[in-house]
Amino acid sequence: MNAAPQPTPYIPYHRNPYFTGREYILHYLYTHLHITDNTKEVSSYALSGLGGIGKTQTIIEYAYQYAQEYSAVFWIGAESHESRIASLQRIAECLRLPEEQECHKMIAAVINWLNSHRNWLLLVDNAVVLNNLAKFYYNLSRYEETHNAFSRSLSIWEETVGPVHAYVTHALLGLAQVAHKRKQHQEAESCHRRAYDIVKELFHDKHPQFLAVQSSFQEFYKEQGHPDKAKALAFEEYSHAVVS
Repeated sequence: MNAAPQPTPYIPYHRNPYFTGREYILHYLYTHLHITDNTKEVSSYALSGLGGIGKTQTIIEYAYQYAQEYSAVFWIGAESHESRIASLQRIAECLRLPEEQECHKMIAAVINWLNSHRNWLLLVDNAVVLNNLAKFYYNLSRYEETHNAFSRSLSIWEETVGPVHAYVTHALLGLAQVAHKRKQHQEAESCHRRAYDIVKELFHDKHPQFLAVQSSFQEFYKEQGHPDKAKALAFEEYSHAVVS
């Protein structure tokens, strides 16, 4: 029986012939990412720093220098929703997956391939929005990395805009979602409550963002088998609206 052909690599950049130095970074990435133990989980690593210091050029060089060490090499441009979808479409083509008209089915097919294969290299460039990176990890069922990304996002927003801000609620709801998935229900409830209290302070009780967070919190309670808490949450805001 013939082995399945290797996927076509997808690196949307040519190798830089003038790239020099940084061998210690490349070697460190290789030793950190390259898996020799078949029982080990997928490894990940993030390069961070100011724009223009060469993060993208470094991972381009790594991809070309070590491509032969991996069964597949793929690239995702994470700077926008459109770029991520376009990258995933190219990856689907490289994997020769059945063409899907619906975007979510195409994404699911790519994620399923990644989950069912090993020793691939996935490079995510311009993951400037940690929440987006967290969602990507979440779709791969990589909940530890998801939690870490949302936690880092929460820390950054609290440091830069303060603890009571709409952006903070996005990270909190993400943490609640992954905690719920990991059956850490007390932590999930705590994150929901913090997000709820923030939007309650920031917005009118009929504001779309407030209603969205309230609805998410109520659904969490219903899934946990606490319809009384969900109802009390709605009543709390109804009473508040009447008083105000």
